[in-house]
Amino acid sequence: EEIQHIIEDALIAVIRSTDSELVRQKALEAIGFSMREEVPALIQNAFSSGNYEWIASALFAMGRSADAEKWGLDVLSMLAHPDNHVQREAIRAAGELELKQARKLLIKWIKETKADEAIWSESLWALSKIGGENLIDFFENLLTNAETDEDEFFIQDALDNLLLTNDIAKGFELLDL
Repeated sequence: EEIQHIIEDALIAVIRSTDSELVRQKALEAIGFSMREEVPALIQNAFSSGNYEWIASALFAMGRSADAEKWGLDVLSMLAHPDNHVQREAIRAAGELELKQARKLLIKWIKETKADEAIWSESLWALSKIGGENLIDFFENLLTNAETDEDEFFIQDALDNLLLTNDIAKGFELLDL
């Protein structure tokens, strides 16, 4: 706990420093896991900055926070952002936060954006983390129609992750959580 506090202090100091923006952005991303009371304000400031790189880092930190209640609407609002980097980070954060509201849009992008490999793969992986029983057939259909061995491997990996996600969700249901 003492070491964790030292690390958090160091990351907050870097975020508030005059170091390069990239270093400060990576420090913000790293502290996204922290439950320290000042962290949400740091993330919100970056998100509200108007700077796409800071917004992307804020989305990354939001995904790490495991706080869908606090950040879910902000993440959802960025899913169709015109900047690819921001959009990819929003998709990734939607998966990390398991935002079920993102499912339909992610499915649409998986069906329509194969030309943009990064959006396609990020959407597929996020969907595997969000889960849902009705998604298994969708993933299996993608697997059947995979165009390359690389796609097949990635889809199989995502399907395996989806099955794990669904099994964990069933476990929580059985425990009445």
